[in-house]
Amino acid sequence: MENTKDERGFPEGLPAGADPWSSKYVLVIVQYVARLHSEKIRDYVFERREGKTSRKKIKMRLAPEDVSFKITGYSHNAVTPIACTHRIPVIVSHEICKLNPNFFWLGAGEVNLKVGLDAKAFTD
Repeated sequence: MENTKDERGFPEGLPAGADPWSSKYVLVIVQYVARLHSEKIRDYVFERREGKTSRKKIKMRLAPEDVSFKITGYSHNAVTPIACTHRIPVIVSHEICKLNPNFFWLGAGEVNLKVGLDAKAFTD
């Protein structure tokens, strides 16, 4: 996802220095059937930035496909946080953390390729 209120483009919008949350872009992992809540993502990014950016300056939406490809190296419907081209913050839905059994499937870089992971191990 990208913060549309952040005027930096790619690659300037990538994390600067040691603070990954200075990034214009975040990778969000949600369950396939879940609804994406951009307001919750905004609030989470605001908290991680420790108030350095006003909530009014954070508006998250899906990144355009070409930008997503440049950041991750993966095409639409194949994006994964594993071995991305550039490092960006990863947000994992709290619902994935509550799965029982503690297991989920994650895209693995190809549209029809998935990898099964232990949710607790992945989020630690």
